[in-house]
Amino acid sequence: MMFVDLDEIALVDPSQADKGSLLIGDAFYSRSPMFLFSFENEILGFELAAPEGGDGGFRPDKIGRGSRRYLLAKKFMLEVDVSDASRVSPTRADILPGQVVLSEAGPCFAVRTRNHSTMFVSAAGELAFDIDDSRVVGFSRWRLTIPGVGDERHVIYEAGSPDA
Repeated sequence: MMFVDLDEIALVDPSQADKGSLLIGDAFYSRSPMFLFSFENEILGFELAAPEGGDGGFRPDKIGRGSRRYLLAKKFMLEVDVSDASRVSPTRADILPGQVVLSEAGPCFAVRTRNHSTMFVSAAGELAFDIDDSRVVGFSRWRLTIPGVGDERHVIYEAGSPDA
């Protein structure tokens, strides 16, 4: 079970949500959490896991008006495993979609584009351009958590595993 204070969540149409929002799930269907970002004055989103029968998450897509309703986490934390096994070589070519990077732009998600290249989306919901390869470190194991009741925190999404 995952109890949260109702003041910490909202029911939203993704097309009306702000960039940098974490949508923790579709209100009616079982869907992966989705993160929203801004590109050319349009809100886009990417699911954190592959849709059922899909070939991978972390692919940006347009958010249509009148989309299904999602639960919005008003607060969330991005946590990374800083152990040697989780840290990824600090060159952009070694960073894979689905990993989190720390750079001068702050924490970013590595996302797969339509042409299968990798772009970076900051935790603030902006595309991070001009990331210097010499000033970046990636993490293969990370998670997103939201506040529960009291001091409790709930894991909404976790990437990688200790055995990976």
